[in-house]
Amino acid sequence: MSINFTELRMLFAKLPEYNPYRDLIKLREKENAMWKAYKDGKLEEALKLGNGILEKNSLRSMTHFIFARVYERLNNPEKQKFHDEVFFRLVHSVIESGDGKTPETAMTVISIEEEYTVLDVLEFEQEFQELVNKNGKWFDHLQARNHKTGESGDFWFDINLFYGLAGKESSASIEATSLPTLSPQMTEATPAPSVVPTTQSTTPSPPQSLTVNPPPGWILIPQIIEDPTEIGYYWLTNNQGDVLAEYVAMREELPSPMDLREYLEFVKQNRLKLSVTPGYTPQETIETTLAGLSALRHDFLFTSDGQQMKGRALFVILGNQVYSFFFYSTAVGFPSLEAPFTQALASISIQGESKVEPDLPATPLQPAEKIYQDPGGVFEVTLPEEATKKGDIQNGVVFVAPTMGR
Repeated sequence: MSINFTELRMLFAKLPEYNPYRDLIKLREKENAMWKAYKDGKLEEALKLGNGILEKNSLRSMTHFIFARVYERLNNPEKQKFHDEVFFRLVHSVIESGDGKTPETAMTVISIEEEYTVLDVLEFEQEFQELVNKNGKWFDHLQARNHKTGESGDFWFDINLFYGLAGKESSASIEATSLPTLSPQMTEATPAPSVVPTTQSTTPSPPQSLTVNPPPGWILIPQIIEDPTEIGYYWLTNNQGDVLAEYVAMREELPSPMDLREYLEFVKQNRLKLSVTPGYTPQETIETTLAGLSALRHDFLFTSDGQQMKGRALFVILGNQVYSFFFYSTAVGFPSLEAPFTQALASISIQGESKVEPDLPATPLQPAEKIYQDPGGVFEVTLPEEATKKGDIQNGVVFVAPTMGR
């Protein structure tokens, strides 16, 4: 059976339960852990992590890339080839959707992950990103540079299939939805990109600090009063220049040995003085993760100039330093801003963290030995070299191969 990966991606994104933001950070952290397990030689652990990711989203292209590397090391060429092909066909599906040079010819993506995978494959690194609304449609505009060649380029991605879903919650699971199951017996029959992936070696190093990258769509606001603990202060504005939200990133040394909840209480009483903030109402405090590290999230309401506001604070302790990330907006507008909040957090990385960087030499994929072409031209199937035709059936044909059954 052949798969049209473009149709599969579009179908997946149009499911009522689809929401790429729901597990965005969690899946990325699992993917990073999977890559680290592979680099450390813990192949069974890597496979277990990868299977958990694909149970949530079988179209995570980079997960398939790592699977291929794991099976390559396990000397399982059949599964390696399968995951390599899925990886390239997913990426190729995005690249062939548009040249990405203008909003009118933007590449269509169904998740943020697809944007960065395309950049990785093309060997570009993001230097600038902005959220753009043009004629009622939303686009991610990325400026990136190829540090090997020095070439710079603009990349436009159409994000309308998922923009605005971040604030929506659903108890339904995509896992229960009936979709075609990717397996080594199901591959698309369209030509694959003329490259096969290899990886550049990376040496994991213990995390020293967090890197706060400029979040997409936010405007950096210079400090008026110098604060050495402030890493960055950003505004999110609409097309009229009205400020929709504020984002503050801070770093300071722990005043004394304490855990995350103890630090939250310290912040309430000292830095933010939440206990005396007008209208302060705690909503929830939950344990979470950020950039693969344990974190604590605290949501709260407060009042400013007679208007009810909502704040979100995230804290991460790394060594003797604590990183704090604060988001503020009106309480009414907060749910619709979950997407840029999530994107801002997704841009935070650990300094020295190993990154999956596919190095793509121009090596042609080996063509299949035998291909069955449907007489009507509807589909084609790659067959093992030793396959022989047994007979015709209604709407199909039967081939037999000694090692692969029918």
